[in-house]
Amino acid sequence: MTSTLLPSLPAIYDVLFDFAQSDGFWENLETAFGTSYDVVKATQLRQQWQSRDFSQLPEIEVVNSSVLGSANGAYGISTNKIYLSESFFASASSDALVAVILEEIGHFVDAQINRVDTVGDEGELFSHLVRGVNLTEAELTYIQAEDDRSVINLEGQFIGVEQTAPITLIVNTTIDENDGSATIGSGLSLRDAVAIANKSPNTPYIIKLKSGTTYALTYVNNTTTGDRSLRTNGTITIETDGTALASIVNNATPISGQNANNSIISNSCSKLRVGVTLNNLYISNKAGRGIHNQYGTLTITNSTITGNTAGWGGGIYNQYDGTLTITNSTISGNKAHTDDDDIYTVGSGGGIYNVGTLTITNSTISGNTAEGGGGISNWGTLTITNSTISGNTASGNSLNDHGGGIFNDGTLTVTNSTISGNTADSGGGICNWERTLTITNSTISGNTADTGNTAGSGGGIDNYLGTLTITNSAISGNTADIGGGIYNGGTLTLTNNIITSNSASYGGGITSSRSWSSNSIISGNTGSKVWYIDSNGHSTPSEFSWIGKWIANPIDPEYPNIYDDGTFTELPPTPNSPPKPTISVSNAWVDVPAGTNQTKVLKFEVKLSSAYNKPITVDYYTLDGSANSIDSKQLKDFNNVVKQTLSFFPGETSKQIEITVLGSAPPTDQTFEILARDTAYRDWTDTDKGKEVDKKYDYSDLGYEGYRINKVFKDSTTGFDAFGLTYDEKFFLVLANPLNANEFTSNSNNLLQDIANTSGGNNTAAYAAGQNLINC
Repeated sequence: MTSTLLPSLPAIYDVLFDFAQSDGFWENLETAFGTSYDVVKATQLRQQWQSRDFSQLPEIEVVNSSVLGSANGAYGISTNKIYLSESFFASASSDALVAVILEEIGHFVDAQINRVDTVGDEGELFSHLVRGVNLTEAELTYIQAEDDRSVINLEGQFIGVEQTAPITLIVNTTIDENDGSATIGSGLSLRDAVAIANKSPNTPYIIKLKSGTTYALTYVNNTTTGDRSLRTNGTITIETDGTALASIVNNATPISGQNANNSIISNSCSKLRVGVTLNNLYISNKAGRGIHNQYGTLTITNSTITGNTAGWGGGIYNQYDGTLTITNSTISGNKAHTDDDDIYTVGSGGGIYNVGTLTITNSTISGNTAEGGGGISNWGTLTITNSTISGNTASGNSLNDHGGGIFNDGTLTVTNSTISGNTADSGGGICNWERTLTITNSTISGNTADTGNTAGSGGGIDNYLGTLTITNSAISGNTADIGGGIYNGGTLTLTNNIITSNSASYGGGITSSRSWSSNSIISGNTGSKVWYIDSNGHSTPSEFSWIGKWIANPIDPEYPNIYDDGTFTELPPTPNSPPKPTISVSNAWVDVPAGTNQTKVLKFEVKLSSAYNKPITVDYYTLDGSANSIDSKQLKDFNNVVKQTLSFFPGETSKQIEITVLGSAPPTDQTFEILARDTAYRDWTDTDKGKEVDKKYDYSDLGYEGYRINKVFKDSTTGFDAFGLTYDEKFFLVLANPLNANEFTSNSNNLLQDIANTSGGNNTAAYAAGQNLINC
């Protein structure tokens, strides 16, 4: 037995002693183990516990978490041992340890007094009964029907076990009742289920919502503030019974200055350190914030947080000691402004305001607004991986409108991610304020630092008295008054990056007022002002180095004679430049059966016809003709791409673009395929009329057929005119603004013809948008 378990044993022994002494001993024993148990053995156990003899209890062993999977504990009948998950043991509170160990002791008791394993999870029921936890009829029925049996592989030995499992509460009404019961009123509401789970914070609960259903919060906790929050403080998972999102919304009219006091989910577990998981949810609050996490551990997966408003953290506020993990989710269209909460002086973190520990993976933070930190305002520890921060805006006054995508006053690490199309007065993409920012294998593109308040600095990144390290990344297409790509007012280290196509009045690529070092390619940037460079690498007479149209130091091997020699030199044409390569997108297709709610990633391979000795960048977009469904309850079937950039280093000829296709189609839609040409689009139809449609598969078991679509096709017989999986959706992938590469003219023409066919002619907004992108 692990020595660190010893402090928990007296509490366990006290519970068993009290249970053995209680008048309800026999009644509770029957509830847990049935009526056919061995009375002699049960009596012997009771007498031992009454005399505080616990020597008969099984040994406890802590094992690697992978052995038990998602279970916290298990009891092996053949080994007569209790096994605890290593990760659970390391993080669980003493109350949680006691609850789980008592559950496994319950399985041990069943093995001693019954010849046949009692139906259901008798161990869980035993743990509740001996600890005096009152269960609802619904909870009791579920536990008694649950199969807790499993097999584990411990060092090559397969052991049959009975293990801990969460209690599942099935919400069966959309009415926001607050009676704490499944039998009173119209059934078990979401609020009732949360209240039940909160009563036993150390017991894992799963709250099941009906997939595709909306749950509107109407119960008011506080009439003064209008608070309708679901307050969680237990070990709770809220998820759907299918793959379509369930919506939790508050449609109430906001009360002036009270948005900070009104969230959809308010999680606060300061003493217990338990965790809440939100999976497959759509959260929107017209009268306040989406989620507030204080102290507790909160996990958000496969969810959308949108349309929420507060002074700090319109979408999510991760406060103080909170730990927040976001995976495969979208945080979009949220707002943080001072006029929404009287208690705040600066609206910060439109999407997320983080003071704790925040990890974001495979997610999108887009279209959020704030006075500072449009997408995210980070004052804690933030790690972003494989994610996109795009189209966010910081629009406050000159004192606070920093960080369109991210404002960082903590520790920020960005890996394999894209920061694009964000806007602020300083730090259009990211503003790093006196702290530490590390960027690796990422793209910072198309951001703008110029709101008109002051001279905007750092179109891509503004590093103010901070430490900024960038490796293997591309900084391109950003714009500012000063430092189009980067404004450095701290310590900057660049390693193996491309900084190109940025523009500013001063320092199109980089403006640095402090120390920096680089072995990166910095070329093709535009600065409209001419500055002399003195012998110590600073401009004359000030202490700035402007790296843009005018350049100092031999930072590009193509221009070896440009040195820090007290003069300025405009970059000449590249000597002996090879012919520009052409760029194209190869064919790609993916099957996502309609109605089965699958998700797949479509990968387009972008190729150069030949290698080139200079960096090449290519912007790409999805042209969203009418992709937002007319029906607000339907979700569009791909993740829209705001302007992003592919960067080809010298010698590279192939890159990939990934588009996530969501198979969240209604059952009336049919299986579809996607074909990407040199300029890509997708479409589908439900007949095989016309030579443009190439029949590919036969899904006879599903009752419809799949096709490979080579050109736009409409069903003239039925008039059916749907695009994509929802009936009004149109999707195009556009390559634009290639630097040092040529587009095939025929590809552009084909794409424009496709757009005209699908949008109703060449006078539509979609056609004009496509023409503008292609010709810019």
